[in-house]
Amino acid sequence: MRSPSIPLGSQTVIGARELLLPFAGGVLATCLAAAPPLLDLRRGRAVDAVRFEGGEPGQALRTQTRLRLGAAGAALVLGTSGLLLFDPSAAIVATVGLAVALLLVIPASFTIVLAAAQLLAARTVRLNMLLVATRALRATTVRSLALAATGAIAVFGSVVAEGTHNDLLKGLYRDYSQYVATADVWVTNDGDYLATTDFSANGLPARIAALPGVASVRSYQGGFLDFAGRRVWVIARPPTSRGMIPAGQIIKGNLAAATARLAAGGWVTVSAQVAAAHHVGPGALLTLPTPTGPVGYRVAATTTNLGWTSGAVVLNSADYRRAWASADPSALEIDTAPGASPATVKQSIQRLLGPSSPLQVQTNTQRASTADVLAREGLGRLGQISLLLILAAGLAMAAAMGAAIWQRRPSLASLRIQSFSPRQLQSVLLYESGLVLGVGCLVGAIAGIYGHLLGDRYLKQDFALEAR
Repeated sequence: MRSPSIPLGSQTVIGARELLLPFAGGVLATCLAAAPPLLDLRRGRAVDAVRFEGGEPGQALRTQTRLRLGAAGAALVLGTSGLLLFDPSAAIVATVGLAVALLLVIPASFTIVLAAAQLLAARTVRLNMLLVATRALRATTVRSLALAATGAIAVFGSVVAEGTHNDLLKGLYRDYSQYVATADVWVTNDGDYLATTDFSANGLPARIAALPGVASVRSYQGGFLDFAGRRVWVIARPPTSRGMIPAGQIIKGNLAAATARLAAGGWVTVSAQVAAAHHVGPGALLTLPTPTGPVGYRVAATTTNLGWTSGAVVLNSADYRRAWASADPSALEIDTAPGASPATVKQSIQRLLGPSSPLQVQTNTQRASTADVLAREGLGRLGQISLLLILAAGLAMAAAMGAAIWQRRPSLASLRIQSFSPRQLQSVLLYESGLVLGVGCLVGAIAGIYGHLLGDRYLKQDFALEAR
């Protein structure tokens, strides 16, 4: 007997590494944020140079510096993206590089937006408060850039996390639907959603086959195999199965040829990442450490991992019985007769099993729906993380903007003395906030879309979900 397992769960385990890395990152970010004043201490710079800068003291950022930062950001994006061409598994590194590049391009993007806003304000008298706002933002460049960067990172992280979350769920839904579509009704151990736990049939297939509305009954066998540091999902179906290989999961090879070879015996399909780790492809020999000893099989095709991260192997049920020395099924697949209702057949099987049976009976639709719920629960943390990220960034930006406005009381009082009405000052503050938020959200959204594409590439490479 093998213990049941599912690919996702509703519990989240947080280890020391997951706590230490964010803490170290936060300390590093704080140190970097506090470092700019040290630039005033470098050699060759006058002690009172900050007093002669444009705008508020300490808030200047030279145009040349902004351009250099922007160029460095563009080079970083190109470099990390080019890395993916040689190493597709480097998608995470490329995403981190994109986040760093996002911060580097904020100053140049902010300068461009302010210039465009200033040109627009100069064309009409109605936008004269916008002109005042652009001048105020130029006077507080560093502070404004920090606020824009906060919004950009929040939007970037939210778009990447939520987009990847949705794509992963869609891929898992599709993979599992194809997996259970090989039968109209399934009989398995209760809660065994990957059908990896054996049970004693004791003539059950023949008794089910005699029920009205049942066309055929097949024994399905499956389990897990520890293979070179991976816990690989093993799927064994008889040649009479509707589809020994789930449709749409072939990466290299021909579906019809691979199915015929599996039915003949001595052949397997294997997930692409497992095949790559062992440097094999279609037609090559792959030796599996089965319970009865090492057995060599020819690779009929490479597939996705069928939703199981470590990879999957599909083989003929006769080959499985010989290599695993077991004839006990881990599931029964039932095909209904033409015109028969799967729900009605399910009820007949439940009555046959009786209320005390440890086995559960599900239609393929019910089985897929249950697995979808588990996947949503298991990945629900990603959606919560993206929401918390937006909320935390919103609160941080609100606090930072409030502090920035509070620090500007002398300049606002000066404008009030110059006959600016309260409504005009409110318009200035509204324009300033809109420009800062607009720059951050725009740059963050653009970077987030690209990061989303990188996330999809990571899923296709490491999770090998079906291309959508």
